[in-house]
Amino acid sequence: MERADHPATAGRVLAPGTPFLDPASQAPEAAPPPEPDRAYKALVHVPALLEASPGKGGRVALRTLLGGKPVSLRWTPWAQARARKLLSRASPQQLVLAFWPRTDEAGTLVPKACTVYQVLLPQGGEGSFRVRGRLAAIDLAEGRFSVEIRPNPKGVLRKTFSLVLQASISLLQSLPPAGTGVEVVGEFRPGSRRLVARKAVPAPLWDDPQD
Repeated sequence: MERADHPATAGRVLAPGTPFLDPASQAPEAAPPPEPDRAYKALVHVPALLEASPGKGGRVALRTLLGGKPVSLRWTPWAQARARKLLSRASPQQLVLAFWPRTDEAGTLVPKACTVYQVLLPQGGEGSFRVRGRLAAIDLAEGRFSVEIRPNPKGVLRKTFSLVLQASISLLQSLPPAGTGVEVVGEFRPGSRRLVARKAVPAPLWDDPQD
């Protein structure tokens, strides 16, 4: 998980072309939503081959190939409807999936825990990601670091989670201390299903301690 002031749940119909964050958690009504540049977020854009096939009850099932391998993903209703509409014109078809990522402790993407929130027509380029969260840990030996994604006020994510990102030693050594807010951009590699950071800079977050 993109506009941070438009979080959505998997059960809510999403407006075409609206980018938004991975659902962020319910917070007290008194808490205002964070400014877009201070919200936690995590999102991936990646080219994928989609194919429509007959499903149960006459519904159209979606078969998704990521890096040439079939994967099972979660879908928001609007993204699923959008994919089916595009595939009704031609199937299979190369499209771009925008989804909220989850990784395991080694940094490998877990597709069945990821939710597709938008389907786009291809415009060139490779898979990419953008993450804004709190730096949790740095592992120089394994060449990776983890970023904590916390609930945003007025959102619907109910539990904090961490993403594990791969990085070069030079990038790892340039990271700020653990606990600092960071914004990370990089590439998604479908073959290994890893998120590889290319740039990481300090970034403000809505729950930063106030001086």
